[in-house]
Amino acid sequence: MHTSARSILVLSALLTTNQALPQSVSFLAPQEFDVGEQPGSMAVADFNRDGVNDIAVVISTPPPVASEGVAIMLGLGSGFETPQIVYRAPAAVFSVAAGDFNGDGIADLAVVANAPFSGPGSVVILLGTGDGTFGEPSSFMTGTSSPSRGLALGDFNGDGNLDAVATNMGPSNSLSVLLGNGDGSFQPANVIDLGIAPAVPWSVAAADFNEDGQLDVVVAVPGPSHFVCVLLGDGKGGLQPPVRYETGVGALAVAVGDFNRDGHFDVAVALGAGGVSVLLGNGDGTFQPASNYDAGVEPIWLAVGDFNNDAVPDLVVANYRSQDASVLFGNGDGTFQAPFNLDAGSSPQWVVAADFNGDGISDFAVSDYLGANVAVVLSNGDSSFRARPSLLRGMPTWASVAGDFNGDGVSDLAVSNNIVPGAIEVMLSRGDGTFGEPISTPLPGCAGQCGPVALAVADFNRDGELDIAVADANVGIVILLGNGDGTFQRGAIVPVGNIGFNTASLVVSDFNGDGIPDWAVSVERENLVVVALGNGNGTFRSVRGFIVESDPEAIAVADFNQDGFQDLVVTNLFSNSFSLLLGRGDGTFEAAQSHDLQHLSRAIGAGDFNGDGIPDVVVTRDQGGGNRHNSVLVFLGNGDGTFQPAAVFPGGIYNPFQIVVADLNGDGKQDLLIGNALANSLSVLLGDGEGRFEPAMTFATGNNPNSIAIGDFNGDGMLDLASANIPTDVGGYSISVLLNATPRP
Repeated sequence: MHTSARSILVLSALLTTNQALPQSVSFLAPQEFDVGEQPGSMAVADFNRDGVNDIAVVISTPPPVASEGVAIMLGLGSGFETPQIVYRAPAAVFSVAAGDFNGDGIADLAVVANAPFSGPGSVVILLGTGDGTFGEPSSFMTGTSSPSRGLALGDFNGDGNLDAVATNMGPSNSLSVLLGNGDGSFQPANVIDLGIAPAVPWSVAAADFNEDGQLDVVVAVPGPSHFVCVLLGDGKGGLQPPVRYETGVGALAVAVGDFNRDGHFDVAVALGAGGVSVLLGNGDGTFQPASNYDAGVEPIWLAVGDFNNDAVPDLVVANYRSQDASVLFGNGDGTFQAPFNLDAGSSPQWVVAADFNGDGISDFAVSDYLGANVAVVLSNGDSSFRARPSLLRGMPTWASVAGDFNGDGVSDLAVSNNIVPGAIEVMLSRGDGTFGEPISTPLPGCAGQCGPVALAVADFNRDGELDIAVADANVGIVILLGNGDGTFQRGAIVPVGNIGFNTASLVVSDFNGDGIPDWAVSVERENLVVVALGNGNGTFRSVRGFIVESDPEAIAVADFNQDGFQDLVVTNLFSNSFSLLLGRGDGTFEAAQSHDLQHLSRAIGAGDFNGDGIPDVVVTRDQGGGNRHNSVLVFLGNGDGTFQPAAVFPGGIYNPFQIVVADLNGDGKQDLLIGNALANSLSVLLGDGEGRFEPAMTFATGNNPNSIAIGDFNGDGMLDLASANIPTDVGGYSISVLLNATPRP
C-alpha cells in the first residue's frame, strides 16, 4: 500500500527477525532532547563526575507563569537523561557558565539573573555536589541598576580563584568584574564604563591577547556602530580602557581560538545581520582588520571546536532565521571554508561545542527556544556529521513521497513544487543518500495558491513502472504515468470536489479485489472520503463520495473486520473523532461509524502492533493551546471492526501532523514515526510487539515538517526518512533527508 501527506504507511520489515536485533534507532540527524520549556544559554561540564560531559541550560516558561531558571542534562555518552531543574529564579536568566568557584574539584554554576526581569543584574552561584545536583543559590550584585546579559569566567587577579565578568546593558553600558574569594563568594563588583552609549554590550569572552600572563576580555557590541571592544587586564582584576575594532553589522556573540595556529589568540564574531567576522590577533593585544565569512540567516551565537579532527579550530554558528547551524571548517591559516549548513530546530538560540559521546572529537549542541529542546549533533571526525543538510531550500514544497522511479532498486524522492503553475519534482537517488538534480513534471495550471497537497505512488497502468497520483486542490486527482527514468507523462485528471489546500490525505489500495490500484482522498470542505476504482490503464471509474464527520483529514487502510476487504479509517478534525468505513469488497463502504477522541486529531495510522494478526489503529491527540506533550492513542483491534479502549503513549509535540507506521530499527516490530509540525522535528516511538511503545526519540528537521516520505535512499536495507518542510513566521521551505544510522542486525 502506498500513501502520502498526513496519512499512514504500513511497511513490512526489510529484515528477518530470527537474529538478535537492535532495540534503539538512530538517524543522521540531530537528536533532540525535550527540556519542556524555552531553552537559551548553555554551558558544558561533567557535573556528576562520571567522565561524560553534561549540559546546563537556561530555561524559561512563557506567561502567565513567566519563570526562569537552569536545568541540567546529564550525559550518558549515547544521549542525555531527562533534564532536571536545579534552579528557579524569580527573574530573567540570560547566561550560564560552569567553573569551580570553591576549589573542591567539582563543577559549579554561575548564572546571570536580573530581578525583577529588567534589572538590576546579579551573578548567582550554585555550588555543585558532584552528583549532578547543586546547593542553594547565592547572589552577588553586578553593581549597576541595569540588567546584565553576557558572562565570562577566569582568574583576573592571579590569586588562583575563579572570577566572573558580566556585561551590563543600558543605561549603564558597562562591565562588572567580580573577584572570587575561593569559597564560592565574591567581592563587591568593580564596574567599568565602556564609553559606548548608546550602543549596548552583549556577550563577552576572556583570553590573554597580549601574552603578558594576564587575562583580557573582548566584548561584542551589536549596534549601532557594530564593533568589538578589547580591554587588556592589569593582573589585579582591573581592565584598561576599551579599544574598538570594527566588525560586520550586528556583533552579537564572540568566541576565541587560535585560528591561524601562530600561537596568538584570535576572535570570531557572530553577526546578527549575517555572517561571521574573524579578527586575527597580533599577540600584543591588537588585531588585524576583520575578515568576513558567510553563515546562515541571522547568526545569533557561535562556538569553537575541531569537528573534523585535523587539529585546526573550526566554527559552528547558530542561525535563528534560517533555523540551522553553519559549520565553517578552518583552513589553519585564519581563513575558513564556505559554510556547511545543517538542520538545527525552529529557533536556534545558543550553541556549545564539546565531545558528547566520548570519541575524542568535538560535537555541538543547539538550544531551540521555540521547540523547547536541545539538539545534539555528533561529528564523525571526517568533516561529516550525524546530520544531513536540507535540500531544495526556498522551493515551495508541500508534499513528499518515496518510490523507485527509475528501477534501480533504490528509493527516489518526489516532492510537490507549489510555485504557479505547479509541478512535481523527482530527485533520483545516487544510491548513497544523496540525490540528483530535480526532474520537473508540470501540473495543470493554477492561479493564486497552487494546489498539489498530497502524493501517492502505484503502478496505475500496470506497465511495470511506478506512477504518481497527485491530490491537487485546484483540479482534483492528477495521474502522472512513469516512463521508468524519473520522467512522467500527464495522464487522467479526476475531479473530486473541494479537497482543501491544507488537509487532503491520499491513499492507494485495492478496494474491489481486482488486483488494480484504486485510491481514496479526504475532501475536507464537503465532509467526504472520495473513492475511485482503477481501470488498469491509468484511468478511473466509479468515483463516489462517502460521508464522514466534520473536516476529514488523514486516512489509513486495513482490513479491520477480517472479511478480506479493505476498510478505511479517517480523522475528523473538528469533530474530535475518527470514522470507520467498512468495505463491502466492491469499492463501496458501509455507513461511517464514529469513535470519539475527545481531543483534536490530525493523523491516523493502522498496523498490527501486538502481533495477533489483527489490524490496530493509532491516532495523534493534540490537546491544543501550545501543549508540548501531546500523545498517541492506540486502539487494539478485536478483528470484527471494533476496538479495545485506547492506550495512551507520550508522542509528538506541537501539532503532530502525520503518523507513519514502519519497522524503523529492523527488529520485526512496528514502530511509530510522528511529524511534529511546529516543533520542527520527527519523533520515533519504538514498538515492543505487544501493543506498547517506548518514549519518543526526537530528531530535528527543517522548518515545520508537513509531509513524511519513507524509503531506502542509500540501499543499505534500512528505512530512511524525508520530510517536506513549509514556512512558519521564522523559516522557509526545504526538504530534510534523515538517513537511518541504526546498526544492522
